[in-house]
Amino acid sequence: HGLGDHFRGSDLKTSANDDAVELDNELRIGSTEFSADGKRLLNVGRYAFTGTLPGFELFDGVTFKLISRHVIASPGYLVSAGFAEGQRVWLVRVEWAKGNATSKLILETLSSETGKNLSTVSLSSNSGAIRPIRSVIVSEDLRWVALEHPGPMGEPMLDLLDAQTGMIQLRRTSSFTVPIQFLAGSDRLVTRQMNRDGLAIVDGAHEQPLAV
Repeated sequence: HGLGDHFRGSDLKTSANDDAVELDNELRIGSTEFSADGKRLLNVGRYAFTGTLPGFELFDGVTFKLISRHVIASPGYLVSAGFAEGQRVWLVRVEWAKGNATSKLILETLSSETGKNLSTVSLSSNSGAIRPIRSVIVSEDLRWVALEHPGPMGEPMLDLLDAQTGMIQLRRTSSFTVPIQFLAGSDRLVTRQMNRDGLAIVDGAHEQPLAV
């Protein structure tokens, strides 16, 4: 779609083009994702250039009707968003302090039924928010946040944070060559080992990898 176009949704069980429904989406540059049960559709908008909006829109996954729209106030921006267990949506955004060059990472949890905020947590990185951020993912049970970022010397770093307190539980060197990913239905994280071949499985309860 072009920048001025709306998305269109249809049931893949039918090939009739006239069944397609035009979505009332204002966020055009980003990605879309269905919930596991197909009942909700998340449209994530990221800042690309002047005129594009960062934020997300929540749609009914069957009727494609808009449920909720959240635009991130400038100069903040959305880092990542996704679905979680228990009919919840998570998003990680950067919030800039007014009149200040510092920023902080915010984790928000919302209801996928209504789009209303359920909780807001500031994510710590010892001395403040980490930037630039390479990638962020959240475990399905909303217990852990995994954050990749360059270290002091530019080396790949991985932080595992408690999603309830925002505090770091584990920090280790990593690799940006393989995307980090939580195992399905688990708090264990798969990542690539720094300067070594192979993958490592880590969690917040152990300093050393559980398996390599």
